[in-house]
Amino acid sequence: MKAARKAYASRAPPVTVKTGPVQENIIKGDDINLLDFPEPRWHRLDGGRYINTMQGSVTRDPVSGRMNVGIYRGMVGQKDTIPVLLWRPQNWGQDMAKYAGEKREMPVAFIYGWEPCMPFAASSPIPPDVSEYDVMGAIRGAPEKLVDCETVPLQVPASAEIVIEGWISNDPETFEMEGPFGEYTGYFGGDQAKKHKVRVTCIIHRNNPIMRGTLEGAMLKMLSENSVMSSVQRAALAWNILERAGVPGVTDVHCPAAKNGTTLMIQLRQTYRGQAKQAAAAVWGSSAAHLRYKHIWVVDEDIDIHDYGALDPSTRLKYRNTALYGTGKWCRVLIDCTVNLDFEPEENYGGDRYPPSVKPMPQDWEKVDRRWKEYGFKK
Repeated sequence: MKAARKAYASRAPPVTVKTGPVQENIIKGDDINLLDFPEPRWHRLDGGRYINTMQGSVTRDPVSGRMNVGIYRGMVGQKDTIPVLLWRPQNWGQDMAKYAGEKREMPVAFIYGWEPCMPFAASSPIPPDVSEYDVMGAIRGAPEKLVDCETVPLQVPASAEIVIEGWISNDPETFEMEGPFGEYTGYFGGDQAKKHKVRVTCIIHRNNPIMRGTLEGAMLKMLSENSVMSSVQRAALAWNILERAGVPGVTDVHCPAAKNGTTLMIQLRQTYRGQAKQAAAAVWGSSAAHLRYKHIWVVDEDIDIHDYGALDPSTRLKYRNTALYGTGKWCRVLIDCTVNLDFEPEENYGGDRYPPSVKPMPQDWEKVDRRWKEYGFKK
């Protein structure tokens, strides 16, 4: 986490080169066919074949010129379209708002197959005015080498495996069906509905390219790549946020991997009243809090925030007098995680009130078990 904190606080701007291996093949026009690439249907209940799960989505702020690289979900629509989930609070959603204000399409490029610093930085809530390319360079200890795209005014890593270029319109008449998708929460997120789509104008790729993707969704007792990365990312960024906000006494920060960044633990040396509330307010008031940091626990420095076995000795001695009170006085907290019965049953959820959980269908479990030895594993 110390390395991540340093990288997030450092910058190494990229450099432009004329050519790179990613340009070994250039496909345009009628030759574009996204189905030529092996995009899986990750879960049987997904709305389609999700090609965008661990890619870098490149956009540019039309005012400042800053390039953003994020990870946002997208599936194959037609042979040359990618319906995507584009939200206004996301960095590319903020970019889109500026293009839409000028009634222009937004250029976009998707990067598949590059070294791990790309998905690590792209999935981190880096401040909107900072380019992930600058952070990637800091992680690598050397500037990124970028090449110009063929049909959009953007730049991508010269050594990437595959890049898909295109344009996104804000006109609802151009939208295509997208969703649902087995999300990081372990449930299917978003109904099938018409959403923004990328109109693909070019595909460039290496010879014999490698398509990069990841299985999203958290099953019981299993952690996805996203969960493990989020544990490091969210803790490192939160610590930097606390430091920049001037919250004193922070001695450790931790995000349990199983929580995928929704729960944050802060250990601090308390010196004044309200210090814990100040820490929580600093994190919740940052742009990094979008979709994460739902629960924040703040403890004193003698509590190990990496150990679930720690207990809470918070009751004052005078209230533990069992001769006087019969029992000790407790502080209690209820976190009600049951399904809210105020929710109406949804047809899309099979009549249930909550979306289905992300887990393989019985026939898929059976097939994997039957072919286990074929895969090269021992029972």
